[in-house]
Amino acid sequence: MNEKLLCATARIKMELFSGLRIYLVGKSLYSGQTPSCENQSL
Repeated sequence: MNEKLLCATARIKMELFSGLRIYLVGKSLYSGQTPSCENQSL
């Protein structure tokens, strides 16, 4: 596989993951709950 393509894919995955985490934290804060790993399922 191409090295540039691999780096781009890894970067996209990291950005998607951080975006999802920010979305989940924001959603739980908006609904008045504190985010905890126990009741949060990905």
